[in-house]
Amino acid sequence: MIKYLFAGITTVVLTACSLPTRAPVTPTSWLVAPQRAGAPLKQHSDYWLKIGSVSVAPPFDGKSLVYRISDQRYEKDFYNVYSTIPSEMIGNAEREWINKSNIFAVAVGQNNSFFPYYSE
Repeated sequence: MIKYLFAGITTVVLTACSLPTRAPVTPTSWLVAPQRAGAPLKQHSDYWLKIGSVSVAPPFDGKSLVYRISDQRYEKDFYNVYSTIPSEMIGNAEREWINKSNIFAVAVGQNNSFFPYYSE
């Protein structure tokens, strides 16, 4: 009886030591953040610009980065993801770019209740 118990414990210990000890992989997150290099205009108009929503075509509309393998084949990368969905990132970057250009008094997003003079 003691032989069987000792053999069982030895088997469990040796099996536990041989299991892989990989830590779960945390995906790397990316952010689209273009920087405006040009100088802003000295004079800007008093008009407001309301920027509409940005739409991104599938399969690029998710948080995962997507690679084009062939003409009709795409593959998602689960180890590299965007920090938020691409449509929000592009819309925010576009609004920030236009505000820094100083063309309009202000550029606001779709969720704003201000009445703009122009809409994009």
